[in-house]
Amino acid sequence: MKVTCFDNRPEIIQICADYWEIDNNGEFLHNTSAIGKKYGLSANKITQIAKEYSCAYSSTLYCSSCSIPYQYVNRTDYQSTTEINCWTCNDCLANEKMLLNEKKQIVLSHEFTKQQENHPLSIERLNVRLSILLLSLIRYGANEDLTFINEYLTNRTDRLSPDDDDDIDFIRELYRGGCISIAPFSHPDTLTLAEDNNFSFYPKSVKWLLPLSEGQTFREFIMLLEAKLASTDYLEASYDEVLDFCKDISLKECLAYLKYKMDEHKLPFTPGDKTRLVLSKALEMYSVAQVYGFIWTAVSSTAAYYMRTQGSISKKQAANAVVGNIEKNFERAYTQNWDVKGYRRDHNLPQSIISRILFNVLLHTDDGGFYLPLGKIMNLEDTLST
Repeated sequence: MKVTCFDNRPEIIQICADYWEIDNNGEFLHNTSAIGKKYGLSANKITQIAKEYSCAYSSTLYCSSCSIPYQYVNRTDYQSTTEINCWTCNDCLANEKMLLNEKKQIVLSHEFTKQQENHPLSIERLNVRLSILLLSLIRYGANEDLTFINEYLTNRTDRLSPDDDDDIDFIRELYRGGCISIAPFSHPDTLTLAEDNNFSFYPKSVKWLLPLSEGQTFREFIMLLEAKLASTDYLEASYDEVLDFCKDISLKECLAYLKYKMDEHKLPFTPGDKTRLVLSKALEMYSVAQVYGFIWTAVSSTAAYYMRTQGSISKKQAANAVVGNIEKNFERAYTQNWDVKGYRRDHNLPQSIISRILFNVLLHTDDGGFYLPLGKIMNLEDTLST
């Protein structure tokens, strides 16, 4: 150990020397109480003087990058580093991080440029699903200058999709489809770089760019995309694709409401294929608003039954019965030709941006995906005449 004292007073120099002195086994020769007694000072005062007027450096531990010796903060720090064989100083760590961040930016810039040159985003290559998802993400997160799309987490007011659990899957779908690229100016901590320059990233936390061909602006692309989706000719030509996406979004509306009501009653539930099949069958006959009613009734009655049984069945068993009750109720309603009233949207589950673009912009209805059965929405003659 090498000790440096920053004071010329002999007593201070000796106090610092006594504080840091070690024996051949690397153990401190004097405890602070004994040193304090020697100079008529408290143990805390001795520690304070040593910290203020001296520095102690390791004679065995050096920075792996620049080779400066490790500086001990205090005795405890010395004792805690005796088993450390490798260390990098803060300045070198900061420099390494800066170089790594620069490399991340270069990799992302290269990916964006390569996509722009080889597979630029164009209106023509977007199908119905990707067109709606992309315009939805743009409306959800585009910055005021229309130059990039903000991080998903920055929007705390709108809903991108009916079910928040699906949002990141939709964003990944756009990324895999070449519709968006990670902005090189995203926060570097959102990206993990491998040795081969492959990377992983946090889709909730990165900014996005549109890989448009050179010369086309973000604003021009949005105007073209909105015009495409508002065109009745496009709707007519893409009927089957639109119908498939309507079914998907309507199902997600119902799944989101079912999970919300189950959580409200503290019933453990994770929807699977059975649940999706039952709700899809219900949506062949009824609107989302009407299926809301079947869900509300099934969840409420099951929760009430669980409370009445005083724990004779588990919450898991009660939750498993909900989907069967939904199926039983809508089949009975259909068979007996009941007048099924539609529920209103829950204020905690407002219409999502995807739903607005699909049902309001493309299909020219006022939240028709919620209030109208799919069969009525997709009656092309009626839709095109509205």
